[in-house]
Amino acid sequence: MHSSGQPGVYSAYPTIRGRLPLNSDVRPREMAIEYDVAISFAGEDRSYAEALADFLANEFGLAVFYDDFEQARLFGTFLLEKLVAIYRDKSQYCVVLVSQHYKDKRYTRHEWRSAQERAFREPDKDYLLPVRLDDTELPGLFETISYIDGTKTAARTVARLVYEKVGDFSKISARVRLADQKYREGLVADALEIVRDKQVDHNIDALRVRADCYGYLGDNVNALAALNAILAQRPRDFLSHFLAGIFSFRAGDFAASVRHYETADAISPGHPTIKSDLPLALAKLAGRDDA
Repeated sequence: MHSSGQPGVYSAYPTIRGRLPLNSDVRPREMAIEYDVAISFAGEDRSYAEALADFLANEFGLAVFYDDFEQARLFGTFLLEKLVAIYRDKSQYCVVLVSQHYKDKRYTRHEWRSAQERAFREPDKDYLLPVRLDDTELPGLFETISYIDGTKTAARTVARLVYEKVGDFSKISARVRLADQKYREGLVADALEIVRDKQVDHNIDALRVRADCYGYLGDNVNALAALNAILAQRPRDFLSHFLAGIFSFRAGDFAASVRHYETADAISPGHPTIKSDLPLALAKLAGRDDA
């Protein structure tokens, strides 16, 4: 599923009466969090960034966003939009290589603002992991945030410290990716066994897979519980409201179905499935039999 929860991610959407599709060609999924850590840096500091990325990925086994690792994927994309999404939404942590070059560059300013937005959104989490390559004061980087002095600390040591910070999440991410793969292969019970663990109760990607599994198995109550857990973290997630509209209808809670469909439509108006299914939910809510 797409992290933004916007329509257009699926080439075929489920409906009130349709079963959730499993096939990845019909129901592609883009995980909300794709990287354990993203590295934000200026081109002049690439040698340090490259060494850090290499240690993180190849020695410590983390999923790292480093631009040279992603050349094919970034090729032809609207780069600024892609980078904003990565530094704001797609990484669990962000390592920022602070320098005068970083402060001055246009692209790094956009990356920094995106990372700041994420840090502001999750104030209880240490999202920003600054590594200072000189004594530049970066606007918005509070003096109270602990940093590593990159002029005195080798890239491998920084990589080890980052790994110690994100290691537990990395293990959870690997489990969720495995569950997602099993779901798309049709091994729904196996996928559910992985994401039913309470350790992943606050992981949005795990909750998405959990909702899909329960929904596919016809357990609307537990599917809704997973979707509501997502909405507690992301109240305007289109896809969660959309699916909650379906599962609420199937569970016989037509008022909730209408509410979720109307919220989804307000977030992104005109979706064809909502256009066809919302009147059915309204009819049921009114006690009519034409649904």
